[in-house]
Amino acid sequence: MRKIHQYWKMIVIGFLMLTLVTVGNLARLFAKGKTLREFQTELVRRLSRITLAVLGVKVFIEGTENWREGKSYLAVSNHLSYLDILLFASYQPFCFVSTEEVRTTPVLGSLATAGGCVFVERRSRENIRQEVELIAGLLKQGHSMIFFPEGTSTNGSSVLPFKRPLFAPAVLAGVPVLPAVVQLIEIDGKSVSGQNRDLLCWYGDMQFAPHLLALAGLQSVKVLLKILPEIPIKDSTRREELAQEAQKAVTSHYKPIT
Repeated sequence: MRKIHQYWKMIVIGFLMLTLVTVGNLARLFAKGKTLREFQTELVRRLSRITLAVLGVKVFIEGTENWREGKSYLAVSNHLSYLDILLFASYQPFCFVSTEEVRTTPVLGSLATAGGCVFVERRSRENIRQEVELIAGLLKQGHSMIFFPEGTSTNGSSVLPFKRPLFAPAVLAGVPVLPAVVQLIEIDGKSVSGQNRDLLCWYGDMQFAPHLLALAGLQSVKVLLKILPEIPIKDSTRREELAQEAQKAVTSHYKPIT
């Protein structure tokens, strides 16, 4: 019976993925610019909430008072898994910033593109100015953006140093940085530890489909999303300072998985 339930979840999730790719790409025929991205991010939010419910993931949110409605943010967080995207998308209609490697990744690339993700080539210094200006422009339009400054997902044993370049759009747009923390709490009634964290953490050379199948086999997952106080932008603010302050905030509120 458990296997049947597991594969039924996968069928539903597959349908939700297909819905995102189909509807998100069809929207390109009828909308452009800000309207298109608003539609795509709202679509991702609704589908993310359904996906989390199907997977049995219960999200607890702390610090909601730190999010001010009607204001745009450049949010940053530690990064543990593709689940992080669902968590943040279900909370607010964020526009995600990811890498060109994700764009070319099977399945994930199609989902990210249909969801309105902005892709950057982090290894190209020639393109970084244009990409910073693009993200800053979206922030000025009122979109809240989010990226994972560690540059990769991890096993949760620590928070990696934050990469600095993509903090520049916040300075250019005058939009505050909003640090946040993803904290894995419980898997099937047991605390997340070094023994079971790989059921949720997705990193290194782990394959997406087998990991998702194993996740679908779980009965329940509890995750905490902490929204921390914003870091304001001043005339003298530099991206290096933002990266350091954001990392300090995230690291101080995150409990490493041991």
